[in-house]
This record gives sequence, structure tokens and C-alpha cells, in this order.
Amino acid sequence: MCKEATMSGLLEPIGKFIANLKFEDIPEKEIYWAKLALADWVCVTMPGTQLPAARDILDYLGERRLPGKSVLFATHETADAPTACLFNGTASHTLDFDDCSHSIYGHPTAPIAPVAFACAQECGLSGREVIRGYVAGFETMTQIARWTSPILSQNGWHATITYGVLGAAAVACALYGCDEVTTTHALGLAASRACGLRSNFGTKTKALHCGLAALTGYECARMAIHGITSNPKAIEQADGFAQCLAKPIKAEDVKIDIGEYWDLVEHGLLFKQYPCCSSSHSADDAWDAYLKAHPLDWQEIEKIDVGLGILAFKELVSHRPQDAVEAKFSIEYALAARVIYGPIEIDTFTDEKVRDPRVQDLMSRITSCEDPVLAKKFAYTGKAPARFDVYLKSGEVIHLHKDLADGNAELPFSEEQRHEKFLMCMRKSGDETNAEKWYAILSELELARASDIAEIGRKA
Repeated sequence: MCKEATMSGLLEPIGKFIANLKFEDIPEKEIYWAKLALADWVCVTMPGTQLPAARDILDYLGERRLPGKSVLFATHETADAPTACLFNGTASHTLDFDDCSHSIYGHPTAPIAPVAFACAQECGLSGREVIRGYVAGFETMTQIARWTSPILSQNGWHATITYGVLGAAAVACALYGCDEVTTTHALGLAASRACGLRSNFGTKTKALHCGLAALTGYECARMAIHGITSNPKAIEQADGFAQCLAKPIKAEDVKIDIGEYWDLVEHGLLFKQYPCCSSSHSADDAWDAYLKAHPLDWQEIEKIDVGLGILAFKELVSHRPQDAVEAKFSIEYALAARVIYGPIEIDTFTDEKVRDPRVQDLMSRITSCEDPVLAKKFAYTGKAPARFDVYLKSGEVIHLHKDLADGNAELPFSEEQRHEKFLMCMRKSGDETNAEKWYAILSELELARASDIAEIGRKA
């Protein structure tokens, strides 16, 4: 039976859940998904550190960073936990290769995993604690999303950072052992600092959102530890999080089921096959499957008309990209690049490849729109259905569609596919030496010692 909301404030029972969560309380299937998510996050973060957004943040940090035990991924360096949160969080989203949750309409792991590892490395914690912190953060985000989604996303907020700040605060509070009152204050602080605009998609700021979420949530926890207070009704009260970012809610009208309803168990995650916005992935799958069976030369194509779901069309904002960052949010580039360069991979996204005259020519003949049939059938969904027609110069018309990308919980990757993605990302980062060792540690993370956790992310 779900607990009815009390008039004390919606954040208080969440704070109670976080403060009292024990590893033994976590369902086995939740642990399974958490381990998959954390392994995937580690592997996409490593090569992500090499991209300009991550390097720019490292340059910005400069002398601002302080000594500490938290690893700056893909380097030989450690720093204070806030620095690691900002750098590793940004790096984990630069490739846009990290996981997604349809419950929050965004990326759940990139804002919270950096905090889990930074705090665990700082405090000498085990793998069980990393999992516990991750679960606290994930379930906090999805509980609040159950009250405010999808309207928050429909209003233009980037859900990844908006919910991620609260999740990151939850992780830090869990791993620092905060009591219920302190944790509730941290969450109220995080509610005041939640933000992030979808209008910044296609720029470096989109990746920075994850670093900012991790850093800001961490800071909220530390401020609460040092005595800063907040309103436990910051979610539901007039002029609160829900009203300002989504819709007004009343405490008596919502159910607080955190700790009883485990979102990760019920819905799982989408793990990505392609390092670009997930809103293109159903179309990418359909196009890839067709081209493997029926190879085409790009010059055979007259035009391509693409129909997308409501959210996908809002997210795929770059219709004529001119650089690699913009291209990650372009269905036109994804389709053109696949037929010209072959299967989409990390190296598909370079400025040089985006500016290739062949790609620019073909992209000019690809149009995308919000498809009324998909909009009616699926409404506002993060599952990115797509249908498109490819017109050949021969007169043939190819009709393709797919409702759900591979890598979703309903179409999961095999263990072999997950392993290969991990190894491929480690190769791209230039650190094959640690690949198998880290994969083994992360696959049985609940058994990992503090000394194992201390090495994760550190370049060989």
C-alpha cells in the first residue's frame, strides 16, 4: 500500500528514504540495473574526457581545483570531490552515449554517478556503497518525476539536469550518512537550483548540464551539512518546483511510494548503441538494418522525408549541422552519415566529417517534421518512434519505420554487446590496459572493495 502524503512536506519522506536506505533493502533486480548503468557510465566517460567540452571544463578548473582523492577520469590525477563531479559529469555526456530513462525523459546516470564515485573515492567506500548511493539518487529523481512529468519536459526544461540536481544531492547525502532532516534540507536547496534549458541542445552546454547537476547537487548536500536550511514543501507549495517548472500539485493528491515502487525495477533503462541523441535511434536502427541488407550509394538518393514523435522533433534541433556537437542532435546527419561512412560510431562525429560536401549535399535533401500519426499514437514519449520514406532517383520509394530502438529494456542488449561497448570505449580512450579489470569489478560491483573503487577512472 502506498503511503499517503502528509502535510509536513513531500520532501520529508524522500529524505527519510535516503537517510535510512540500506544495501540489504534494495531489490536484486534494482542492483542488477544499477550495475549495468554504472558500468556503462564508466565506459562512456573515459573517451568523453577527450572531447572539447570536457577539456574546456578542465582548463576552466585550472587552479580552482583543490587536492583530494576523487579521480579525474582518464587522467593520472585526483582532486577534490566537487572538481571531480563537474569534470566527470561533463565528460560522461560529451559523447551523448550515456543511458536514458523514459521515466524522467532524460539521462539519469550522468548527473548522479559522478557524485557516487567522487564521494566513494573521497571517503574510501566500497562498491556496495556506490550502488546504494546510485539507487538513492535514481529513485529520488523518478519519484519527483512521477509528480511532474511529462509536463516539465513539455515546458522546455532539460529533465536531465532539472531532476538530476535533486538526484545528485540524494547521492551525496546517502554516502555522507546525513540524517533525515539534513537530507530534506539538501533536497529543498536542490529544488531551488534545478534548471536547464532544452534550447541549449546542440551546444557544449548540453554536456555541461550533467556536470553542473552533479556539482550543484553535491554542493547542496554539503551546504545542508553545514547548516543551510530549506523548505520541506519546496516541491508542492505555491511558487515551488512543481508549479514553476511543471504544474501545480497538492500534497494530498499525490502518492509517495519511494522505497515501495522501484522505478528501476519496473522500467529499466535505455542503453545506447549510437553516440548521439536517442531521439534518432529508432530511425538509425531501421536505416542501418536496411542498408546492411540493401547497400546504397548516397548518390542514388533523391530525397528522404522523416516523420518523428513529438519529443524527438523537439530534441533533434540541428537540421543543417556544421560541427560534431550540432550533428549529435541531427536526424539529417545521422541518416546521411550512415549511408556515406557506414555504421554510426564514435568517430562518425567529427567536424571534418560533418562538413564533408557529400554529407552537406545529402542533408540538404533530407527533411524532418513532427509526424501527426506518431504524435496521435504515442503522444509525448521518450521512446522516439520514427517513420521515413527514402526516394531513389530510380523512382523506387523505400518505406521504413521503427517504434522502439534496440537497447531499450524491451529490446535489451546481450551481455556480449554490453561487453563490446565497454571495450570499444576503453580503446577509444587510449586505456585498454584497465578494460577487462574494470569490467570485472563493475560487473560484480557489490563485491568491490574500497581499493577497487579508488582505481576506477584512473588512467593506466
